[in-house]
Parts: sequence; C-alpha cells; structure tokens
Amino acid sequence: MAPNAIILNKLDEFDPDKLTIDIPKLNAKDKTPVISFPIYYDGKPLWIKTPKVVTPFGFTDYQDNKKFSIPCNISDTDGDFIELLKTIEETICDKIYEHVSDLGLYKSQKEIPKDINAFMDNRQCTYLKLLKYSDQYGFSIAPKVFSLVEAKDPKEEWKVDKPNIVIYDKHRKMLNDPMNKSTAKDSEIIKEIIGKRSTIQLVFSIRGIMKSQVGLSIKTNCIQCMVIEDSNSRRGATCLFDDSDDDIILDENSDNSETINIVDSDNE
Repeated sequence: MAPNAIILNKLDEFDPDKLTIDIPKLNAKDKTPVISFPIYYDGKPLWIKTPKVVTPFGFTDYQDNKKFSIPCNISDTDGDFIELLKTIEETICDKIYEHVSDLGLYKSQKEIPKDINAFMDNRQCTYLKLLKYSDQYGFSIAPKVFSLVEAKDPKEEWKVDKPNIVIYDKHRKMLNDPMNKSTAKDSEIIKEIIGKRSTIQLVFSIRGIMKSQVGLSIKTNCIQCMVIEDSNSRRGATCLFDDSDDDIILDENSDNSETINIVDSDNE
C-alpha cells in the first residue's frame, strides 16, 4: 500500500509553493518549553528518499539510549540531492520569516531582523538546518529515529525507547519488526544491522518545526532504511589473498601445508 505522503529525491520534483507550515500565533511571554508545528507538502506529509549514503558512526543513540539518529555522509557526486535539501531549507526559512512576528521569538517588533539574511544569522536559527558541512566529512545529515511511544504508558511499556524504524536488506527482506514485543528494546540489534561505515538508503520525514529554549529546529524522523552494504560484509567484499606474493605456493601434488600470507583487514 502506498503511503499517504509525498516522497521526493530530486530537485526538479520540488515546488516551493506546495510547502506549507502550520505556524501558530505565540506570545513571547509564553513559558511553554517546547512547541512544534507541522510541515506539509501539497497537503500531505513530506518524506525524503536519499541516494546511497555512508553512515560513519552507524545507528547512534544518545540521552541514555532514549533517543536515536542515523548520521549520514552525502557524496559530492549527489549534488542534485544536496541542492534539493538546500532548497527545502531555504523555503522553510522564507515561510517562517513571513510569519516571524507570530512565533513569539522576539519581545517587540524592533527586535525582529530586518530581512531574511539577518534572520538566518540570528541565534534563533542556528539549528534550522537539514544539512551540515565539515571539511572532514563534507555534507551530511542526521535524521532522528523516534521511539514507538515518547511518553511512558503502563499499558504499552514494551514500546518505550523502542526505535520506530523498519529496516530492509538490499533484497527488500525485512530485518526487524518494530511491533514485535519479543524484541522490545532492540536498539542494540539495530546497531549490529546499521554499523559504522555501512552503505544505506533512507526515507525520512520532515515533520515540522520545533521551537524550544535554544531556538527553532527542523524536526525529522526516519521511516525506513535499506542496508546496501553493512560494515561486516566488507570483510568478504574483496579477496584477501595476494597471488603476486612469492611466499604463496599452491601445489596440488603436495601433502604439506604451506603458509599463505593474508592481509589482516583490521591492520590495513
């Protein structure tokens, strides 16, 4: 069954006019610590499908294994996908700035930045990003993985801290089942499936905007992951025997075992 969502993975598929944000009217004196408001695309949830990406740290948990994310490096060859995320970022910022006076970020009209560039340079927008960039890793994303339930409920205790993501292998075989009670807290299992340096593809949602004490941020949530090549499979990806080495002697007529030099992949 097709999801009731719009899935994008190319720049030419994105129309900025179709992106809408349900921005509430808030008061700067409101002491509510966290408020979130949804993003829609053509009236439906917006999902993003990545190209093949490498996750340098694997499936990552933080805050005492109660929150999860999947950091991914995007190849320079996937420039179209990078431009898609940049354009979505810019569109979100433009639409927020149009209603910035309704967000309760500033105590008076005089404090509101005069233009979009000044607004983006403001500390309130530090986390209003999908993409990150560093000299070491280039462009990267780190979409979150939400639990089945975020608040404890005695009737659904098995769902607490359980990552709500479906993982497939490259043959589309399901590798986990979030609704399986027998693997109630299976984050350790997922860490084995999505290990360091795994090559994967993700489908993640851009859920909305979150306003907190640190400012505004874009709220993402992983829906599905396909593991193209896990870190363990790399051990068998290439032949470890060097047939050019003079020390290797393979004699069909000899009963004696000969020493074969192999490369220790952990010490390359």
